[in-house]
Amino acid sequence: MLDGLEVKRLLDSVANIHQKVANDVWPMGATLHCAVCEKHDVKISSMDCSYYLRTGWPQCCGQTMMLESNDHEGLRRHIPNG
Repeated sequence: MLDGLEVKRLLDSVANIHQKVANDVWPMGATLHCAVCEKHDVKISSMDCSYYLRTGWPQCCGQTMMLESNDHEGLRRHIPNG
């Protein structure tokens, strides 16, 4: 059984998990891209990526937007909503 201090350490370690993942995967931010209309190329920060990981990925033209990492030219990742 975990004592109070162990529980606090565990909670502290997962408190910002979305930001930790975003910082690791998209340290230089990213660009959102609509594969349908190709009109929306929006630069976002790793903080924005963290927000979308928590709340769901944005959509355009009825589709989940594609994400191009700013530090890996040409790499596109599809992040499913929610």
